[in-house]
Amino acid sequence: MGYKQVDIVLASAITDPTEFNVLIALASHADRFWSCYPSIARICQLSRFKERAVQNAIKRLQARGALVVRTGGGRGGASYYTIIPSALNPAGDAPFKEGKPRSKNTLRDNKSPQQMHETPHLLRQNPAADAPEYINEPVKNKSSSADDDAMRTRREKILTIIGCDPSGVTKELRFTGTTADMAEVRHWNEMGLSEAEQDSIIRDMLARARIKDPEFIPSSWRYFTTGMAALVRAKATPHDKTTLSPNTTREQRAARRRVILGG
Repeated sequence: MGYKQVDIVLASAITDPTEFNVLIALASHADRFWSCYPSIARICQLSRFKERAVQNAIKRLQARGALVVRTGGGRGGASYYTIIPSALNPAGDAPFKEGKPRSKNTLRDNKSPQQMHETPHLLRQNPAADAPEYINEPVKNKSSSADDDAMRTRREKILTIIGCDPSGVTKELRFTGTTADMAEVRHWNEMGLSEAEQDSIIRDMLARARIKDPEFIPSSWRYFTTGMAALVRAKATPHDKTTLSPNTTREQRAARRRVILGG
């Protein structure tokens, strides 16, 4: 459960009840990169709204830039949602401009989300009196939180090198920089490669691939792992002094570079 993500949504400027609770439902499923793929039925269950209201709220959030949806991009054909946290409160504490609410449901005691100190239950179908209340516990592991922040920063840098914005959505509306991709980055770290070495491999492999396809973006960052592994092998192998001599031709140096980078 994304406790940190839920905290940020709770502190956002969104006051529309449907949008607010749909975001809470998505944030509770989101991974560290704000992505998830719950079914519409699950979102309805958590938000306490019916399917039509949920679908309309998702469309409004997309129009605002607060949510990116890839239809059928999740497991089992479910839609893949990515919340854009920077769009939740674009002007400091200024609230979003709201139109007339489409739902007759209102927040408890007419309080804003920022003022509420308990989980909102928006429909008449409130839980039983003895039902345990959802508790949004703070993250207790500080080292884990610091690692998440570092990996988020690393992800944004790699996305910049690839040519994508921080949401990880490509021009073809595909997602890159997913949890699986970041697992590859951790693997590169475990190989003993510095960030500078990793960045050099990524740039070189992209440059070669984009000779044929200028818009090339790999479907998975595992694409770069072959180059990372080749660099590790090259670093572990003693250099042949003859290949590094001043008499080495340009073609020989280029051939050696291709071998090292797995080309």
